[in-house]
Amino acid sequence: RQHSYQNVGSYQVRARARCQEHTDVVSNWSSGHNVEISPRQYSVAGTVSYYSNAEPIENVNIDVAGDVSRNYLTNGGGNFSFDLENNKSIELTPSKPQNEDVGPYDISMYDAALTARFALSLEQLDDNQQLAADADRNGQIYTFDAALIAQHAVGLEDMPGSHVGEWLFLPTSRNISNINSNHSSEDFIGIIIGNVHGGWAPPGNLRKNVAQNN
Repeated sequence: RQHSYQNVGSYQVRARARCQEHTDVVSNWSSGHNVEISPRQYSVAGTVSYYSNAEPIENVNIDVAGDVSRNYLTNGGGNFSFDLENNKSIELTPSKPQNEDVGPYDISMYDAALTARFALSLEQLDDNQQLAADADRNGQIYTFDAALIAQHAVGLEDMPGSHVGEWLFLPTSRNISNINSNHSSEDFIGIIIGNVHGGWAPPGNLRKNVAQNN
């Protein structure tokens, strides 16, 4: 007997044999065999990469909450994947500790200068660069943000309210409701607050960092 995925659980299966010539001759039932019907599962996968250059971001924590609670870390290619049972609903939220994998040239005086020039309408920054330049996360970019970035760049202790060196991710989360198919593109981009020029690269990679040449 076949069971649909709605009938998940453990079942005992028995069989009998019938003679082909004498169809009224039937064997006794066999001993029972336990069969487990598991819920159907779908793949959930995505990549986390840097906003400016699509470099993969390793060791991003992907928090899974909702019908199931799990945590996954992205691999060296910035990838994560797992299986999810049919009809489950979840929320995926990425995070990474402040200053983790942030190198000495990732936040520099050049970033502070770009921020100040933008605040004075002397420089154009794209939307993601503006998020990186908003050092106090108040939604506005002023020369004060440039000062916070400069303070961090020269090794001084960050002021209260400074978010320089923090990671943020877009979107902030992703939702999957009542999954009934594979989800292979649950992607995120990462931004380091203070890395306005966007020259970040994974640790150990050759950095083509604009800040080193300015």
